[in-house]
Amino acid sequence: MILAGELFMRKPFVAGNWKMNADSHTSVELAKAIASGSSESAEQVHIAIIPPFVYIPAVVKVVSTARIAVGAQDVYFEQKGAFTGEISASMLKDTGCTYALCGHSER
Repeated sequence: MILAGELFMRKPFVAGNWKMNADSHTSVELAKAIASGSSESAEQVHIAIIPPFVYIPAVVKVVSTARIAVGAQDVYFEQKGAFTGEISASMLKDTGCTYALCGHSER
């Protein structure tokens, strides 16, 4: 049975952008802490963490069994080519990312 309004209720989305903070060890430890402390919250809220690019694979590995998504701090619109320093959506997907920040005011 669906109650009035229930059909249109959206699950809130909460993401933490780590910006250029943390090193490899800190990123893994923070991801572990978030994963262990979010098991109940993940039922009511979509949770994503957005570490620096270089730590994405390690963070994805840590949260792989938790209901936490991993995102990227930026993404480039081209899929491949001579775009030094950029990263494509397909590259991010290969690392396990499911979200990306776009149009951030700091970029």
